[in-house]
Amino acid sequence: MSAAPPQNEDDWSLLRAARGGDHPAWEQLWRRHRDRLYRVALAVGRDREDARDAVQAVLLRAVTAAAPPREESLARYLSTAVWREARRLRERSLRQDELDPERTGAPMEQELEDRERERGAREALAALPAAQRDTLALRLVGGLSYEEVARVLGVPVGTVRSRLHAGVRACREHLRRKGRLT
Repeated sequence: MSAAPPQNEDDWSLLRAARGGDHPAWEQLWRRHRDRLYRVALAVGRDREDARDAVQAVLLRAVTAAAPPREESLARYLSTAVWREARRLRERSLRQDELDPERTGAPMEQELEDRERERGAREALAALPAAQRDTLALRLVGGLSYEEVARVLGVPVGTVRSRLHAGVRACREHLRRKGRLT
């Protein structure tokens, strides 16, 4: 069993070590990225179980599949991959909800257990059109640059900026209407 990698070791070195079977490296990667990736997945999908599944699937793929592109930071690569996986899971869930009407209440019941502020923010985000919601999730939650968001979504940088502006404005208005923002 190898020693835990130093705290300042970069993500790519940790990924290489984890791919070689270094369990402490895998744990450090997991701890370093899981919370941010979970927030991205939850912002996109709104279902806790699907968010956890998306994060696990992406981190496991990063360690077991072909190497991700080297020109990106691993954090950005993982955020983008989690965003895509969360969208896939959300679409699958929506198709299942259409077939089984009793399933539609589960995500809302889970959200009621959250703290009031988080619930309000999630509701405001969920009320946005998909294009604005995805843009906000990638930029504000996932930490991607404007250029990276534009590349992931396949739109110009100006479109990213306008979607962010409109999405933030719509979220603020939603929170004001609900009495959660003054």
